[in-house]
Amino acid sequence: MAVDETQRGIGLGSTLLKQSIEHLFKTQGTRALLIEIDSPEKNSDEQAIREKREQFYRRLGALKIDPFDYILALKSSEEAPPMELLVYHPHMKTVSKSTLQTWLEKLYVNVYGCSQNDPRIAQMLESTPPILNLI
Repeated sequence: MAVDETQRGIGLGSTLLKQSIEHLFKTQGTRALLIEIDSPEKNSDEQAIREKREQFYRRLGALKIDPFDYILALKSSEEAPPMELLVYHPHMKTVSKSTLQTWLEKLYVNVYGCSQNDPRIAQMLESTPPILNLI
């Protein structure tokens, strides 16, 4: 979902996202929504837009998994850009490592067509504690 840059800042994106989440929860039940964003913590020519994007999702209630370094599932030999994985759920404040592993496997398989055993998943989880905070 995206909003034309000439229409940003008037609440259209917030309204679209809120209504989409409301519809999803009503029809599919309340579940965690995962949001991939370019990391605003890494310096970039697009630093301002990265920070605005993170602020947008956080204003709507999305939380960052901490501590956690997300690796985008690119299918090329190109190095993945620094990313973060945000979680939107009305009541969730922590996530277990096993739940995070399930989420990553589903993302890699269902969104990117990668293997459930993709080594990047193990790499992301290698030093992850049993319980992660959503901050």
